[in-house]
Amino acid sequence: MSDPAATVLGMVAGQGVLSGSYDVPAITLVEDRLETLERARHAAHAGLLRAALDLQALLVQAGEGLSTGAHLALLWSCSQTRAERLLQDAEVLAALPGALSALEDGLLTLEQSRTVVEQLLPLGIELRVQVWEALLARLRADAEQGVCCPPARLTERLRRLVIAADPAGAVERRRQAEDNGDVDYRRRDDGLVDINAFGITGPNARACLDAIASRSRPIGPDDERTAGKRRLDAFVDLLTGRDTLRLDEHAQSPGCARAARCGCRLGQRVPCGAQVQVLVPLGGALGTTDELAEQVGHGPLEPDLLTELLAGAPVLHPVFVDSNGTPVALGDQTWRPGRGDAHALRQALLQIAALPPPADLHSRHPDDHGGPARPGGAPPEAARPHPPGQPGPYRLPAALRRLLLTRAPCCEWPACGARASHCDQDHDDAWPYGPTCACNLGSLCRRHHRTKQLGWTKQRCPDGVRWSSPTGRTWLSPWQHTAPADPVRPLPTLTGLELDHAELDLGPLALEAEICAQHPDDPTLAGADDTTTQPEDLDPTDDTDLLEQRLRTGSTRWTLDLDDIDAWQDVPAPEHCCV
Repeated sequence: MSDPAATVLGMVAGQGVLSGSYDVPAITLVEDRLETLERARHAAHAGLLRAALDLQALLVQAGEGLSTGAHLALLWSCSQTRAERLLQDAEVLAALPGALSALEDGLLTLEQSRTVVEQLLPLGIELRVQVWEALLARLRADAEQGVCCPPARLTERLRRLVIAADPAGAVERRRQAEDNGDVDYRRRDDGLVDINAFGITGPNARACLDAIASRSRPIGPDDERTAGKRRLDAFVDLLTGRDTLRLDEHAQSPGCARAARCGCRLGQRVPCGAQVQVLVPLGGALGTTDELAEQVGHGPLEPDLLTELLAGAPVLHPVFVDSNGTPVALGDQTWRPGRGDAHALRQALLQIAALPPPADLHSRHPDDHGGPARPGGAPPEAARPHPPGQPGPYRLPAALRRLLLTRAPCCEWPACGARASHCDQDHDDAWPYGPTCACNLGSLCRRHHRTKQLGWTKQRCPDGVRWSSPTGRTWLSPWQHTAPADPVRPLPTLTGLELDHAELDLGPLALEAEICAQHPDDPTLAGADDTTTQPEDLDPTDDTDLLEQRLRTGSTRWTLDLDDIDAWQDVPAPEHCCV
């Protein structure tokens, strides 16, 4: 039995005792045992792969190399498919410097190793090694900082590294995969049929899901259909043509028999009628850097998709970021260049690049409220904490909520992938002890919000959000954006366009782009000026037509988790754009 003197009470700043007593020595002992067992599992898997390679080498030497898979299947009492997959894993990892050693040391987990093989297998050996070495350096840094990186998060990181290392190859592989897209069906024993679609691009997938979600609301209070049945009915209605978005029979478009009234071409990868939201580094939009745009809920986009998205009548919002790439303020203006109007798009990008930072910068640290540099290059005011006894109102204003969702598109719990648009906005220090300010707020899904209230604490630091368990162990949830890159090429010119801002300093600034967000005839898009208008200030606390607001801002409670193409689940959908 542990020493009662070592028993502590779980505390949360400003909230007092929220849980029972914690037996720290006993919990720490179990935690250590769990970590030891898990490391042993990864090491045992590495040993298994090494032994499989040894058997293969001996069989090859005897001229029986083709029987290795079958031989392993018998030894392991498993299918030959599984045996050959594990042998392939062993071959790929053995060719990567230090990969099997990383698995033995627990730096790389068994599940992560499978992700590494899947992502690197299509690459040539030189590119595999280049991407692996970059990933290995990141894994070592994560281990030092206590960052948790599950396979889904690792997949997104690897995709970014692969695209950065071989952008042309990434485009070609995606296009080949698109060409292999298909739709099939399976007739079930109960007489129903399951239809599956394969190979849909991220933007088009979001467009399809939004179209289904927007037509699956209950029809009055007597509609007893489940949410899933309403979505299925909407899906069938859309496929069979019972849809209010009709194609204009008379509009023609090059290469297509018909075109929609809004100007979208049939079969294009940029969808209309959906809120496809992307955070675009300004250098990437202007072509001065190789930075990748990222679609919320999908991940990084290849350069050709970004070009098409920017040509698809986007709604652009300026987002000001710090040196780490973390958004610290949002601009009030919006730009709406016309579909395919490169001249207007370039003008909008240059105008956004010339914007000064807004006066109201929201800080990330409790002791940093100095604001931006003053006119004439004067330093900012001295950092100061919030005045005591002035926490502000409990409810978040709409502008602050939008900033928080842009700053952290996912739950701030380490490695949680829940989208922030339907997370709780949690006060780090409970209100009114902590203020309702960006320095004291962060997105937490309901599960991890409740976990935090059981005695966990979090603290914002330069590297991210540092979490501490009731026993004192810490994990880091790093900031969810990448630092802006320095320009690698001069600003490109556009024929017939006079560029008065050729010497612009392009960083740090990003764009919040809502691509093909609404039909051009939608009166909600009308403003005092055709190019620059003020965005709507939607109050998230207003229950009136809340679903309509969520649909209009790209927020639905149902979407496809694009990190896992086999998973249909109720996960939060983004209301904003991020990178």
